[in-house]
Amino acid sequence: MNRRTRRGLSPLVSTIILISAAIIGGMFVYNYFQTSVNKITATSQSLSVNVKTIPTQNGNLVYLSITNVGRDPVHLDKAVFLDANGTAIQNSDKTLNADLRPGGKDTFIVNAPSNASFIYIEYTIGQETLQTDPIQLS
Repeated sequence: MNRRTRRGLSPLVSTIILISAAIIGGMFVYNYFQTSVNKITATSQSLSVNVKTIPTQNGNLVYLSITNVGRDPVHLDKAVFLDANGTAIQNSDKTLNADLRPGGKDTFIVNAPSNASFIYIEYTIGQETLQTDPIQLS
């Protein structure tokens, strides 16, 4: 009688293989989410904007204090004024044209039209143009 016995992997070897596969898979998942979080952080609000409005006879004088709270250098492009409906006011954009390093701060004084209710800042990080959330003029 010819008896064949089949032998498989020992339980110890198969356990080591399963643990190794789980660790490698976990590293891939961790790397994916770490990359995603870094991208989201890089494109989130990189500016802190404080606005003070002073009424004048022909509109408002707006004092802007802008701080780069991100990790990348920022180029400030322009300030855009919006009416009460959130629509951009034609020909009211104010060019800022300034660079801020991380932690850098700059101030600007701009004239706002009398019908302006909100302002947002358009800025560039690398090749990507972004904008802040609209800020209500008080």
